[in-house]
Amino acid sequence: MFTETTLQSMTIPIIKMDSLALGHSTENLLNCAVESNIRYFVYVSTADVICGPDPIYYGAENTCMVPKKPVLGPYASSKYEAELRVVKGNGLSLRNGIGRLSTVILRPTLLYGEEDPFFVSQIIKLAKTSPNNCLPRVDNVFTRAQVTYVGNAAWACLKAKDRLRLDPGIGGEEFIITDDTPVQDPFDFVKPYLDQVNCRVSDRPLPYWILIIFLELVLFLVILVRPLYAIDLPEKYNPRRVRYLCTTFFFNRNKSTLRLSYAPFYTPDDSKKRSLQYYSKL
Repeated sequence: MFTETTLQSMTIPIIKMDSLALGHSTENLLNCAVESNIRYFVYVSTADVICGPDPIYYGAENTCMVPKKPVLGPYASSKYEAELRVVKGNGLSLRNGIGRLSTVILRPTLLYGEEDPFFVSQIIKLAKTSPNNCLPRVDNVFTRAQVTYVGNAAWACLKAKDRLRLDPGIGGEEFIITDDTPVQDPFDFVKPYLDQVNCRVSDRPLPYWILIIFLELVLFLVILVRPLYAIDLPEKYNPRRVRYLCTTFFFNRNKSTLRLSYAPFYTPDDSKKRSLQYYSKL
């Protein structure tokens, strides 16, 4: 039986890879699993692989297609390439000639919580480098984000592994992972975490389309100058990130509930309390 102690005692190796290497690295891990006679392979992808230019309302695995132009570009494309390799690896014969490899793909929504280096942590960094420690709010009429606490994503990994042992028939399938964190405006979501570090969100919003045009112009100038002078675009000027945060994407987890017996381990209050402790130390 899995418990909170199980989650706390998990040691999860984190392998950082660039986008081009991700697919090949995943294939190497699959080969290692086969050579080591490991029967269960849980691949943590991301719901970003199905996030394109259009909003998603209550999206499901069978209703959301992989877009030709994902909003997060090469990052999302590389994760999908790795997914395809995981699907192909399902059913491979193990080295011992007895068992077969069973794989499953999890697609959690944007993660927050302990060890988060990309979402709330980057927003805190942006706020701290802004005038008066104030994060500019961006207005795009109706913007809602669905985020998942990292502890619940870890719990989903355990449930997926356990389910693979009982039902190899789910092998090669993908599952969207969410929790009960309220679907809300992303700027309202990060406000409590900014308050913890003496930052805030602006009361007056920036118009979304004016900001996007400005950021695209900055990107265009950087591309023009780059052949003559090495320059990197600061993350806060990345138009992909702004589009991502200001476009509505939320999903249902019915398939994960029915096929993986997954339900969030941590409540929204627990998730927020634990996350506040982590972000307050940044």
